Amino acid sequence: MAAGLGDLGRGADGSGPGSDEYRSLSALALASFAIGVGCTCLLALGALVSLTRASTLFLPGNYMVLVVIPLVGIFLGFLSIVRIRNSDGLLSGVSLARTGLILSVLSIILYGAYHGGMSLALRMRTDAFVQKWFTLLANGKDEMIDEAFIFTLSPESRPNLAQERSNLRAMLEIDHNSSSDMVMSGPYTTFLTSPIVRLVRQSGDKVTFTLDSCSEPMIVDNGFQMEIDYKVTTTLANFNVQMQIHGASSNIPDIRKWHIKGARIRAPDGSQNPDFTPEGVKYIKRTVLARNLLHEFSSRIGPQRDFDKSFQLTASGEIRPSTPGGPLDAYQKKRDAFFHIESAKAPSPPQRIGRLDPVRFWSNVDLKAPFVDALDLCFSPATQGPPNSTWINPQQETYPMTSVKDGMLEMRLDCKLTLMPVFGAQVEAVLVAPLAQADQSSAWKLSGFDIISARPLQVPPEMRNATPEMLYKGLRKSK
Repeated sequence: MAAGLGDLGRGADGSGPGSDEYRSLSALALASFAIGVGCTCLLALGALVSLTRASTLFLPGNYMVLVVIPLVGIFLGFLSIVRIRNSDGLLSGVSLARTGLILSVLSIILYGAYHGGMSLALRMRTDAFVQKWFTLLANGKDEMIDEAFIFTLSPESRPNLAQERSNLRAMLEIDHNSSSDMVMSGPYTTFLTSPIVRLVRQSGDKVTFTLDSCSEPMIVDNGFQMEIDYKVTTTLANFNVQMQIHGASSNIPDIRKWHIKGARIRAPDGSQNPDFTPEGVKYIKRTVLARNLLHEFSSRIGPQRDFDKSFQLTASGEIRPSTPGGPLDAYQKKRDAFFHIESAKAPSPPQRIGRLDPVRFWSNVDLKAPFVDALDLCFSPATQGPPNSTWINPQQETYPMTSVKDGMLEMRLDCKLTLMPVFGAQVEAVLVAPLAQADQSSAWKLSGFDIISARPLQVPPEMRNATPEMLYKGLRKSK
């Protein structure tokens, strides 16, 4: 009978005698409630910041805190409810545990839905930006390639295309093409001659590029950063391009506010070698033949200073007559005219080794006249040619541009021209061969050099007054 009276004294929820009996608050329930409220407040604070700053809601630090920590809150909520029910009325806090559990679940659902939608939107924006970049490269026109280069610059350092397009080339040369080395190329030239740019540009409208994979967005430098892979198919090679894309801000109506922080070819074996098509394999073989001829020409006109044999390797060259008189005089006039660089004041011969018209761009227009004079002295047979064998350096890692006209294959090899200790220039060695005979080494001839840009050499202070021999050694070391 006493036991029955005791049972009647307990509360309906299994608590101690009477509803006023003291019960301990479950620490797990309190922790679950704190986590739920904390995640909700963090989400609300992020939303407030997003609205006031007109930016998207990717909270600072690791945004996964809104997924991982709420899972802990859910686990603690369930665990605390079970323990309270099994405590025989000694623990309380079921309402706190349920509230924490519900808030944690809502945090995951709301942020998960937001994060998924935002990630999809960022993926679409990034894809649109990269598609635009590839389209500019495939267009092939100089002004489009310049714009593609601008996409690799951070937004705050970009020129205004609407206002500065007329002198854009000179601006890019001055601001983005400097190099601390006598033989290294600046960022602008490195971009123009990069394998990705050349292979895409060579294929034109026949290139295809499709998105292969895209990483989760991360907060880097107050903006979004994503790793993205593209499968690229060209007429010469197939390859994947691994790119790192950064968005300057979170609310981006203009894709120009994105920029490409890095892009490289990625092969399945981890190398940066593209998978060449049969047409690409033929292209590489012809490149080797043309480059071998250029090396032979450079050797003959450089250390050997043999202008007669050098002239035979050109498209307008011929063998030196063995007998004196009219034929020899005519030959020498033709040879000397080819190796002569006309000044801007005098008309240029139709066939010559150095071609500067039309001038594409110059870092300083006042450089043209002294550069032409230095180039003329370098090539002139009367001065016995350049002072050393390193005056021209073909860039081995680039893929040349090719074109076919009237049955002739033209190939442009990128080179660094060094007129030590005064000037450095970026040039294209133009080599030609009949298309039907382009696989034969004897068919290739040098048409000449197109001067792309030039600037004074940044010679180290200790070498400014050095002898040609010392300059030669310094140039070899810098390579």
